[in-house]
Amino acid sequence: MTTEIFKRTYLPLNAQIYRVAMHLLNDEEAAKDTVQDVYVKLWASKDSLDIIDDPKSFVIKMTHNLCVDKIRRNKLRIEEKSDNMEMLPNIGIEDNPVVSRDTLRYVLDCINRMPKKQKEIMLLFVTEALDYKEIAKRTGLTELNVRVTVSRSRNQIKKELEELL
Repeated sequence: MTTEIFKRTYLPLNAQIYRVAMHLLNDEEAAKDTVQDVYVKLWASKDSLDIIDDPKSFVIKMTHNLCVDKIRRNKLRIEEKSDNMEMLPNIGIEDNPVVSRDTLRYVLDCINRMPKKQKEIMLLFVTEALDYKEIAKRTGLTELNVRVTVSRSRNQIKKELEELL
């Protein structure tokens, strides 16, 4: 497939790809990333696209599959994080839901008192369950900076909780 045919056939589908991705992911940045991923995959396989009878259906299906993959990866990350949370040492919180709810509220208060960038990183890490690489991409920091910030923030929260209890 020539570059001109590719441009005429696949580039006009940009808005439809975005709408499908936005509908499935419900996240503007993730939808934009998916649009780019679709075009990267299409361009990488441009030599075999000549046999596609219905490019629009093909692209929509490809978008759907990429979105499902992203959702599954995110779900696995969340499950891994919850498994890791079970391995954290018990710092004196009983199995009382009121105490746990109060503790969670206190942890979120601790995060809200942090400097802006540190707060942003921790909210992405805790509430969106993003990994270091994704947080680094969103914040423009290096992955190492994100790891160090998360580690320091955890220690700060742990220290404040121990003082509280």
